[in-house]
Amino acid sequence: MRCAVCGSEAGKLAEGLCSECYRQRKVRVELPSMIAAEVCRQCLGVLRRGRWHRGAASLEEAVEEAGAGAIEDSLRVSGLSEASATIRTLKLSMRSPREYAAEYSVRVSGLCGCEQAEVEAVRQVRVRLTLCGSCHRRASKYYEAVLQVRAHGGLSEELREELAEAVHEEVQRRKEQELAFITMQKELKEGTDFYFGSAKIAKQVAVALQRRYGGSIKVSTTLAGVSRSGKTLKRYTFAYRMPRFRAGDVLMLGGTAYQVLGVSAGRLRVLNLKSRQKHTLPESLAESGELIGRAEEAIPGVVTDTGSGGVEVMEMQGYSTVFLVADVKLRAGDEVKLLIDSDGRYHLLATPEEAEDGRRGEV
Repeated sequence: MRCAVCGSEAGKLAEGLCSECYRQRKVRVELPSMIAAEVCRQCLGVLRRGRWHRGAASLEEAVEEAGAGAIEDSLRVSGLSEASATIRTLKLSMRSPREYAAEYSVRVSGLCGCEQAEVEAVRQVRVRLTLCGSCHRRASKYYEAVLQVRAHGGLSEELREELAEAVHEEVQRRKEQELAFITMQKELKEGTDFYFGSAKIAKQVAVALQRRYGGSIKVSTTLAGVSRSGKTLKRYTFAYRMPRFRAGDVLMLGGTAYQVLGVSAGRLRVLNLKSRQKHTLPESLAESGELIGRAEEAIPGVVTDTGSGGVEVMEMQGYSTVFLVADVKLRAGDEVKLLIDSDGRYHLLATPEEAEDGRRGEV
């Protein structure tokens, strides 16, 4: 069989053409001579098809990813079946503090008529370093919501640092979302205020704190202005208040001392310090209890003897020996923690084994 164009003999023809004539006449690989891309110099986000994609570990990685993505989006291939493209970085160079030039080898392969064919080209991408909308707003101190973190009696420095770390961890988990940043953090006498770029994320973080520590959330709004389109703009305030009691606290409720082992939304897991039984208390019921001490106020002790109905312990502060009525499995020589309340009574705090999750009862 002869090619209808060049007249050469060919074993197989595609649309009456040999593979070479078919490739020249039918195969089209369209790629602009100059291609542009954008990378956010702050968060290393890559703009692609109108959306910012984050995850690059370095600026160079983001630039390389942006250039390759721009080529892939610009590439148009016709006349090849089962076509695939391989994009390989040849060179990256910084032209200015706001622009990179990235050069790539682009190889397109596929079936050209009846035979495998390849087309190769070299293209350069101009990668502009800019600020994404999220980072631009962050730089301008933009915020949509305030998360107020408060606690009964104020926040100790230790608790203040723990809560701030928890808030920043929750924001970091959502770093792929738009406006996932904290504009500023204000330390106040009554607690800490966090200014969020996104009201949605501020709400998610408040709920995450409530799940971790318990407590309550109140929401309020204020008018922030009107957008160019006439839409009313609001600012949100999420007032998160920690529960009165937290893990490690000892409270007196109905004449019985309980130690809080954990807190979840609306409920406290507690240990009866006399019967050593674990229970779950509604937060509303626990609120009526009296705080008699916190775990950090405890003093060390050593078990000197065990007997029916209790244990004998030497407290290591004044080296006095006390007998505590408690149904607990301890042996002489075991180290324990003791809490002394305002009436001078000793309470044996949870042992490491008792502090673990166990069977829960209802009170």
